[in-house]
Amino acid sequence: MEPVELTDGAVRLRVWASGDGDAVYAACQDDDIQRWTTIPSPYLPEHATQFVSTAPERWDAGIATFAIVDGKTEEIIGSASLTVDSESAVGEIGYWVAPWARRRGVAAAATKLVCDWGLERLSLARIQWQANVGNVASRAVAESCGFTVEGTLRRSLHHRGESVDAWMASLLPGEPRQRKHQRRLPWSPVDVVDDGIQLLPTLSVDPNWVLESYTDPDIQQWNPADVTDLASAAEWARTRSDWSSGTHASWVICGKDPHQPLGALSIHKINDENLTASVGYWTHVRARGQGIATAAVRLASTWAMAELGMVRLELIHAVANSASCRVAERAGYLLEGTTRKGERCGDGEWYDEHIHGKV
Repeated sequence: MEPVELTDGAVRLRVWASGDGDAVYAACQDDDIQRWTTIPSPYLPEHATQFVSTAPERWDAGIATFAIVDGKTEEIIGSASLTVDSESAVGEIGYWVAPWARRRGVAAAATKLVCDWGLERLSLARIQWQANVGNVASRAVAESCGFTVEGTLRRSLHHRGESVDAWMASLLPGEPRQRKHQRRLPWSPVDVVDDGIQLLPTLSVDPNWVLESYTDPDIQQWNPADVTDLASAAEWARTRSDWSSGTHASWVICGKDPHQPLGALSIHKINDENLTASVGYWTHVRARGQGIATAAVRLASTWAMAELGMVRLELIHAVANSASCRVAERAGYLLEGTTRKGERCGDGEWYDEHIHGKV
C-alpha cells in the first residue's frame, strides 16, 4: 500500500516520522497501553525508535500504520493501524491514545477515518476489531463507530505469554459509522447506595461466599446457576461484573458493611430501544425475613428508571415461590398475570410464573 494522510480537521493521520520516537516512548509508559496492547513491557526508548523507523516496512507488508496528531497543534496524540489481508479483502483495525489526549473522541475520530479509507478506497469487504475481554474502553470506541460485536473468541489472542479470550466485532461496507442504538448502561459496574442498602460489584465478593450460597436448596431451585466449586464461583463473580454487553447490571447486596454480602441482584434483559428490563435477585439464607430483598429491589428499580431511563420493569417468578411474590408486591410491582410453564427451575420441572410489572 502507498502511504496516505487522512484528516477530518480535528485530527490528522500521517506516516510516522523519525522525530516521533520521544512522544511514542512517553505515551507507551502508560499502564493501560501496556496492559491491553502487545507492545514490549517494560517499554524502552529503543523500542520507540524501532517502531517509528520501521513504519515504511509495515506499509510495504500491508500494515497501514498512522501517527494520530492534533489537527491544530500537530502534537502526537495516538496511533492507529489497519492490517490488510489482500486475498480475503479483510482489514483489522487497532489503536491507542496517549494518556494526555483521552476523553476527547480521538480514537473514534481516527477509527472513522481509517474505516472510511479502508472500505471506500481499498474496497475492503470487512474491517474487524478484536481486543482482550475486559478492554471496555476499546470496545466502547468500536461500538461508537458502528462496529457490531459478534461474540467472544475463546483463547484466541496470545497476550503476555498466555492465551486469552477476545471480543470480535466488524464493520461492513454501507453500514453507518455510528452506534446502532443508544447505550444506556455504564460500561463498568457502578455502586448504587441508599440508607442501609448497598449494591456493589460482584467482582469484590469472596468466591467462598458464592459457593456457600449456592448450596442453599431455595437458591438451587429458584435461581439455579452452574456454581459447584470455587473456580465456578469465581467465574460467576467475574461474568456478572462484566457489563460490556449493555444488557445486564449485576451486584451483590450488602447492608452497611460492604464486606458482608447478603444476596445478589441484577437488572437484566435491558432493551435500549423499548426501554424495558427485568429484575432478578436472591438473598442468602441468613439474610431472609429482614426486608433486605424488598429494599434492594426498590433501590435497583429506582436506579434503572432514573439512570437508564427504563419505562417498564418486570419481575417474574415461579408461582410456587410465594416469598418472591411478597417481595415484588412490597417493592411496588403489580401482579399482571400468569404464564403457563414459563420456565424450567432447578429440579428440572417447568413452572407457571407470575409476571409483575412496574412502570
